[in-house]
Amino acid sequence: MQTEERLTLKFDGTNEISLETLRQCLDITLDTMKFVADRNLTDKDYCRMVVQDVRKGSFVIDIGLLVDIATGIITGISSLAGIVISIFKLRKHLKGKEPKKIHKEENGVKIENCEGNIISVNYATYNTYVIDNSTEKSLARFSEILAKDTERSGFTIERLNDKGKKLDEVTFTKDDLQSTATALDVEKFEDNITERYSNMWLKVSKAAYIGESKWEFITWDESMRISASIDDKAFLQKFRTSEIFLTPNTLLEVRLRSRVKTDESGNVTSKPIYSITQVLRLEDRITGKQISLFDE
Repeated sequence: MQTEERLTLKFDGTNEISLETLRQCLDITLDTMKFVADRNLTDKDYCRMVVQDVRKGSFVIDIGLLVDIATGIITGISSLAGIVISIFKLRKHLKGKEPKKIHKEENGVKIENCEGNIISVNYATYNTYVIDNSTEKSLARFSEILAKDTERSGFTIERLNDKGKKLDEVTFTKDDLQSTATALDVEKFEDNITERYSNMWLKVSKAAYIGESKWEFITWDESMRISASIDDKAFLQKFRTSEIFLTPNTLLEVRLRSRVKTDESGNVTSKPIYSITQVLRLEDRITGKQISLFDE
């Protein structure tokens, strides 16, 4: 089954937009759409994302999602674009604060925000949103970028079908952008989450130079590969500004958090989600030399 839909991004304000603002927002949008596709499509399905149009009024970009689904429809929702826009709606609803209550029903999830208002989302949206903090952190950064850009007065995302008919939309005012610029710990929204912390030596196999994408690691003895986000902002800042360098021989001693979901009997029912809360030290595994992370 082939589907074609469009997401329209409207950056309210002047007709011109900073290249840095545009680059960062498009990177985050792409990462979000790729994550949604990875979570909801099978290996046999295919999704192509293309820019279809750029125009003024204020500054508008049309992004096409061309999806070829080999196995039928996406469980619980008819489109990837629908999941993306529903996540934006849910973030606006939460206002950057943890929900008062989450109630799961047969046909979806009702979420009460800090003001007592309730929104209903389907399970495809909810499960995609809470399975991993990386999308929430990326979209919080999206809001932060637009909130700080003095030429942007707000942001709107629309979902359209292949005929150009608007199916859904959500608008963020400047206040909305400011309130959603702080990332929530959405992984903790789920019940029966067990956390474990450990110190571990890891070797980087793939670094994430921008955004909130996960890093790929191999344990020091090469017995296991893991994907993990890095929450240590001081380390990321130094890495991304080239104040510290990582080589194939660099080992990182880290504080690693793993989260798994368990049933009422304590049995693990999900794969672990890993996050590095702190990078403790670096070492060259050939020479054993310590690499300074911070000024003494």
